[in-house]
Amino acid sequence: MPNFHSLISDEFGSTAWRSVHDRIVTICDKIWLEAKPLLCIDSPEGHSDEPTEDLDVGPKDALSYSWRSLREASLLLHATLINTSYGPSGDHGLNLADFANIGGVSFTQLAELRHRGAFSNVSQTFATCCQRCSASKDPSIRELPRSWYQEAKSTIFGTASQLTRRSAGLPALVTGIVGSDPGTPFFNDAINELHEISSLSVQYDKERQYLELPQVHAMNCLKDIFTNAKLGPHTEPFIMKALTLSAERLGSPIWALRNSGLMLFRALLTKMCRVIPGAGPGFGGNSGSEPGSRITFPKYPGLLELLSGLLTTKLGEAAEGTEIITERVFPALELVGDKVPSLDDPTDDMLRGLVSEHLRSPVWGVREHAARVYASLLTREHIPQDLRTLVTLPSEITENHVHGIALCVRYALRRYSCTTDDFWACEYTGKSPSILELTSWQQTLMTFSRRCELY
Repeated sequence: MPNFHSLISDEFGSTAWRSVHDRIVTICDKIWLEAKPLLCIDSPEGHSDEPTEDLDVGPKDALSYSWRSLREASLLLHATLINTSYGPSGDHGLNLADFANIGGVSFTQLAELRHRGAFSNVSQTFATCCQRCSASKDPSIRELPRSWYQEAKSTIFGTASQLTRRSAGLPALVTGIVGSDPGTPFFNDAINELHEISSLSVQYDKERQYLELPQVHAMNCLKDIFTNAKLGPHTEPFIMKALTLSAERLGSPIWALRNSGLMLFRALLTKMCRVIPGAGPGFGGNSGSEPGSRITFPKYPGLLELLSGLLTTKLGEAAEGTEIITERVFPALELVGDKVPSLDDPTDDMLRGLVSEHLRSPVWGVREHAARVYASLLTREHIPQDLRTLVTLPSEITENHVHGIALCVRYALRRYSCTTDDFWACEYTGKSPSILELTSWQQTLMTFSRRCELY
């Protein structure tokens, strides 16, 4: 409600409002202290196997009640912060102690909670608190988010051995802090520091069961920052730097680093795609192999070099197994599949050469995906000529390679068949193809089919 404080004012000014506010904060603090033991352990379902005495309440019921009560408490605190006229203006309203108390408790909750339903609500409260602090005219209040950021960095290193797939509430914590003051030197420095933490070298030891990996937390924080719609224009200059980082982590022998690198890579891929009404990501059209037409490559200098590194298998990597190679190649192929096509783009030839190497992959899924991408990179009117070259098989070829080429022919012909009837009947010069040309193309496919039967 607007000007809430005026509804409960009395002859003593803001005394009644202050009493109500202090009571709200005290109640919310008590709820947190009661819910904390159950919501801050890794396996809350197994915290207690026996129902609570005198109550027919099992461990799952207690867990549900705890996070719901914390949710309501957090929403109440959020209501006090989002309404700028909740308290009186000036020194009689919310002061440094109020912001420090609410923000500090929310910080602790995000840093320690392990229940996703709970910290997803707390993150709103903390982000709003940071925004109010950054907009304050009091220098001491404006400094609070910066002090919380330093604590967040300490938490990233302090919990480096407690890894979860999404780092629990840490990404929401950091995003709330840096998102309160976007586009400023503080915002830029924070992203650069997170990038430095993510780039720290790791001594891999197969014998060690637990590794301290602050890099995972830092990359998950970067992922949330890049996926925040409000920060979109401010994170644009950092895309290629983060994309290079994620590409490097895709080749790590440590699964946790590969996984967080992959999630960051996919988040950046989504951000780079321009929105096309009615079109989803990846391939589309009637053929299922039409180009995604969503990423403009010239907009991102260095992107081609990065893709070349991801799609090129170096000497010695094949001996380590296909798992790491597959995890690196798949996202790279997805990115190429979303390239905006161009009739006079020499980079398409280079990309086709890189993609064609994976038509011989021992992994079926990689061969199929590479075939779709290769077909999407072909100029539609040149498909017959390009396929004639593709199906000219060398004397020594593996079964996997034959299968990859066959898939590519299928998807390319699908694209070609989805053109208009006139395009089927005539060449792009406007002349009807001769019987000899059609026969030559038919004989080429029949020869390829016979070669495939040998395998």
